[in-house]
Amino acid sequence: MPLEGATFPVLANRFLDRGTGPSVFLWTVVGDQPLQESYRSMLRDRVGPLMREHGYKRRRQGTYEKHRGDLVATVNFQRSVHNTKDCVEFTINLEVVNELIMREYLHIARQNYEMGTPKRLQVVSGSWSKRVGVLLSGYDHWWKLQLDQPMEPIVESVVQGLEETALPRIEVEMDQLSASQPSVVVIEDNG
Repeated sequence: MPLEGATFPVLANRFLDRGTGPSVFLWTVVGDQPLQESYRSMLRDRVGPLMREHGYKRRRQGTYEKHRGDLVATVNFQRSVHNTKDCVEFTINLEVVNELIMREYLHIARQNYEMGTPKRLQVVSGSWSKRVGVLLSGYDHWWKLQLDQPMEPIVESVVQGLEETALPRIEVEMDQLSASQPSVVVIEDNG
């Protein structure tokens, strides 16, 4: 269904199937469609609903949080600082932190700074972080949106990676962290 004369000729929210099954996209980045809008459409139309389905709330664009007790799970879409109008690259950061341990960490860091005795701090337990690419393939991965390239395979890769690997792994990490005793260690910096 061509949208001649439209500013955004092909939008992510044009689905072939709006039933309960997986949606099929009519989604290709077209020359006059800003890639940033395509990226935002992916987050709004595919990632957002998936995250809500799994109990996450949008904190800001590209960042979703889920709270369980003192634990906070964060899924963050990080765009590259090297993006251009012809290419948008992004990766996905995952983190589970214990809010109490982070408050302690920040309190100790602030005290050290105010006393003029900066020391390195290390969270020994109470947090976990990974990039989705590392979970999927063992190495860091950046997805790439490019002009005149079909986006459906990229979007499907992102959604599948989140749904089948990342979100279940976050649940495992939350279970393990809820059973652990979080702690912060001050490391003397002699150097």
